[in-house]
Amino acid sequence: MPQARWLYSLYTLITMLFVAIPASGQASSNTIVVAISGDLSPDGNGALSIPEVPVIHNGGSAVFTSDLRTDEFLVGSGIFSGNGTPGSLVLIVREDAPTPNIDGNFGPFNNPPLRVNGSNQVAFISSVTNALDPLSAMGCFIADGTLGGVTEIARANQLTPSGDGRLAFPFSDPAFNDVGQVAFASFLTETSATSGRYGIFRAVDSPGGLTEIVRLGQIAPDGVGNFTSIGPPQGVPLNESGHVLFNGRVSGQDSIYTGLFRGDGNSVAEVVREGSVTPSGNGTFGRFDLTAPAFNNAGEAAFVASLNDTALAAADNVGLFRGDGVTMTEIVRKGDTVPGGDGRFLEIAPNVALNDAGQVLFAAALSGASGGTDAGIFIGDGGELISIARFGGAAPGGEGTFSDFIPVTLALNAAGQAVFMALIDLPSGIGATDATGLFFYDRANGLLPVARTGDTLADKGEISALLLNGGTWFMGDEGSGLNDQGQVAYRFTAAGNIGIAIWSAVSATPPPAQ
Repeated sequence: MPQARWLYSLYTLITMLFVAIPASGQASSNTIVVAISGDLSPDGNGALSIPEVPVIHNGGSAVFTSDLRTDEFLVGSGIFSGNGTPGSLVLIVREDAPTPNIDGNFGPFNNPPLRVNGSNQVAFISSVTNALDPLSAMGCFIADGTLGGVTEIARANQLTPSGDGRLAFPFSDPAFNDVGQVAFASFLTETSATSGRYGIFRAVDSPGGLTEIVRLGQIAPDGVGNFTSIGPPQGVPLNESGHVLFNGRVSGQDSIYTGLFRGDGNSVAEVVREGSVTPSGNGTFGRFDLTAPAFNNAGEAAFVASLNDTALAAADNVGLFRGDGVTMTEIVRKGDTVPGGDGRFLEIAPNVALNDAGQVLFAAALSGASGGTDAGIFIGDGGELISIARFGGAAPGGEGTFSDFIPVTLALNAAGQAVFMALIDLPSGIGATDATGLFFYDRANGLLPVARTGDTLADKGEISALLLNGGTWFMGDEGSGLNDQGQVAYRFTAAGNIGIAIWSAVSATPPPAQ
């Protein structure tokens, strides 16, 4: 069943993505290589060895981590950015460099999650070595994209804003916005009550810049229960207004329920709760413990939900919705007819991407479709529903048909352009995973190839593996390989080397260095 692969994380797919049957030919001329293993670090101390999967900001530079080696010996690691122009590669921060407050040194950058914003800043969580206080061995930092331009905005063992407790590592992955705010979850120590030992916080570079959004034990918005679970621990989405979206479990004297909530540091509001009626009146929402919602700047959450007490029982008990706590819109439901009429929606992958226009990008398994096209990628907003790609459909850029999609790689930008990773079945190959490809969609040009294994990338050799950061859930557009200019940053392996490349929908000419 195609749904089984949806449970894998991007990184557990690496081994299957190394399969490549020579087939496609030359990679797109709209591609520029930013860096490749063996390139000298800008500071001259070591060469890039294994660049990790990049993110890309709207200025057109890819941001990534890499370890550094000299004569095969590890000499450190760092965070880098570049856009492919000669001399554009920048070392932003290096392992062992002093932290901004001179209390310790940055630890190894073993592929920490990176987030970039519209101001071309980079947010990251890092371990800290040699700190005066061993309990402060982790911090949250923002870099301005230049060497040494790093600011500390939160640190383990820092007092919470209320003074009741201290931040404790590990922090969750960060979320980032264009005004330089970072949201993260943290365990807490030295609290006055055991029920309050976990919280969600927002930090910014200013005096008193740490804000508590919510913590365990806090009274829920309905006033009749307390939060007994908040999260998830992987990370929480953040929008430009400083609102943080989170899953919560509320326990009261007479009821226990789960839901989605948003907070801004002043108040917490309910977006949707378990047991509430769906917009059509057909069923009620199920549990939200494992929901992976996306969040936009309008304060809307997009999420996949199980449903109870529906008219057709198991035939319509899952749906994709978008809501802000006031209005709720059904995007698609299990059993709905797919665009074009060939099949019905069966299951919807939980990882979805959402933009400010309210468009939702998602993957779904299908039933009753002809020709074995039992899954696809779609965009919907509650009115229009567009089919982007289907199992069995021709994969652009060479031979073969789509044989699987990887929902964790979905990304959607402000213009409604989308990117995703797919597996390809080649007529000359040996099975359903003969090749891997990255594909870009927009309404004007349809589906375009970004890169495929088996392609030759300029003078770097034949591509044997590809990896892409998606923009679903708490990663958002700040954590994805797609920017609002229609550029896609990705990692490739070619001729035994690992590199970072940027593909552009319009032209391969990069912008000036950022």
